[in-house]
Amino acid sequence: MNNLIERMRNALRRAADRMRGQHVPIQVTHAPVEQLESRRLGPPPVDIYEDDHEVMIVADTPGAFPDNTKLYWDDREGLSIYVQSDVEPSDEPLLGESLGEGWYRSFCLPDYVDPCEARAAVGGGVLTIQIPKRARPAPISVPVTAS
Repeated sequence: MNNLIERMRNALRRAADRMRGQHVPIQVTHAPVEQLESRRLGPPPVDIYEDDHEVMIVADTPGAFPDNTKLYWDDREGLSIYVQSDVEPSDEPLLGESLGEGWYRSFCLPDYVDPCEARAAVGGGVLTIQIPKRARPAPISVPVTAS
């Protein structure tokens, strides 16, 4: 219930900011370590950039390749990143800061981006997602006549 109320507050806040012409930040949902397909997954560290034309997400995802990386878009849930790493540790590490079994994270993006035109590339353990912004419609002039 609290999650629904928080999502409604964020949606109202974004709508009010848009009406005032203010910048609307991307809402990020931090996914806890989760169990997907019986694998332990962690949230990858990300950087999010925005300019006049697009929103770009850069995620550090060691072990990511095009064949084991999946991106999902849902209008209600937003963008989800899922990387199933095939790296199996041979021993227990003395210090383990990376789960090594995969990555999962989801984001609620603003409604002015166009997920149908999104592009993603992965290389060197870095996943880069570019999501263009929708073109803003030009104002329509409404003729006024005498009554």
